[in-house]
Amino acid sequence: MRAKLSNSSEGAEFVKKVEAKEYQQMKTLLVTAYAKGNFERLTKIEAAKTLTEIQKVFVEMADAD
Repeated sequence: MRAKLSNSSEGAEFVKKVEAKEYQQMKTLLVTAYAKGNFERLTKIEAAKTLTEIQKVFVEMADAD
């Protein structure tokens, strides 16, 4: 569905907003639930700049716990 929406400028803008919201929610979850003040984890979270990167960090941290 995202691929179809991305074909129009309005759809692409919508997808961009949705992904930005997903990214921020995932980042907030990671910082509050998984980082717990751990400097190494916080560094990994801050280094993730895209939704895909933050999802990879989430999987890594969820598997580690």
